[in-house]
Amino acid sequence: MSFCHLPVLFKKGSFLFFLFLVPMFSVKAQTDSTQTSLTSPQSILKDRLFLPCPAATRSEPRPHNLMGNPPSPEQETRLIIDDGKKRLVIFAEEMNALGTHNLIEDIKNSYTAEEKPDYTFYESRSADGLAEVYTIPLKHDTTKDAILITSLIIQTKDSALIQIGAYLNPAAFRDLPAYQDLVKNILHAVRSGTRSLPYKARKEALPLFGNLSNLLFPCPDNFIVNTEQGYDFNVTQIRRLPPITYKVSGGIVIYSGRHPSLMAPEYQFKPEQAKEKSGLFLKTKIKWAVYTDKKRKICLQETIYDAPAPNTGLKIHLALVAASEKELAELLKIVENMGLKTLGE
Repeated sequence: MSFCHLPVLFKKGSFLFFLFLVPMFSVKAQTDSTQTSLTSPQSILKDRLFLPCPAATRSEPRPHNLMGNPPSPEQETRLIIDDGKKRLVIFAEEMNALGTHNLIEDIKNSYTAEEKPDYTFYESRSADGLAEVYTIPLKHDTTKDAILITSLIIQTKDSALIQIGAYLNPAAFRDLPAYQDLVKNILHAVRSGTRSLPYKARKEALPLFGNLSNLLFPCPDNFIVNTEQGYDFNVTQIRRLPPITYKVSGGIVIYSGRHPSLMAPEYQFKPEQAKEKSGLFLKTKIKWAVYTDKKRKICLQETIYDAPAPNTGLKIHLALVAASEKELAELLKIVENMGLKTLGE
């Protein structure tokens, strides 16, 4: 459930294994998917962008474990283009970060000196003038099921960044030049969507406790909110929207369900490192566990307790993650200003 580090650039993607986890479908009446016209406009991240694609393109979320969070359509989009045994996957993801005045250099600097020679970087503009940076790998690991051939970071009209990666399976990789041309045509045709990220100061009302209640709170500037609903739980993430150069974006996780798990192990914190602290959330006294690692610039404050929803067996997992104790205190203020409204009141 961790989220504090900015989404990793696709050169190091952690869930590429899932990109190709669906059976192949033969695309009938299609002689060569690399030569088809782009007649199927695809919505990216619930209308954040529109991407013209071949007619055979279909949008399918990544498979997920029943106990885990389902992929959020506002956070990721997976497009699949099959041609017999050949497969192209275009995977788009919110970076949950803002662009900079020197985007290409900041992207280059995310690669080590040893990695940079393995990539070509260049700037471009989308069909309607959005700033783009392409990263093209010069080396490919053909033993993988998902082989990255192009990565694009695009700065939208609201200044937030979206990353789009194009992957081939080994069968399609044998036609690499043709697929490179197809991907180039698709990505260069990307257009602005109709939805922007709401990150100005505002009031939020979010589902909680299996939609039994709404969580009400004033959301400050430069924070985005995303709620994911699983089989028997809700997870709301309230995260800071920092520049891409910032290493720890920070934010708040609120889980309501029956199977919470602590985040401390994900950040390599041990139980004996915790400092106990009393607090109040939704008029309930709670005990926080607070972890600080100044060297890694990670601060974590979390608790799990019984939800104020009688006879439901629901638990609340509340976690705050920041780069400093000062930022942690700012997140705590947001939490302390939260209220609860039972539906029907």
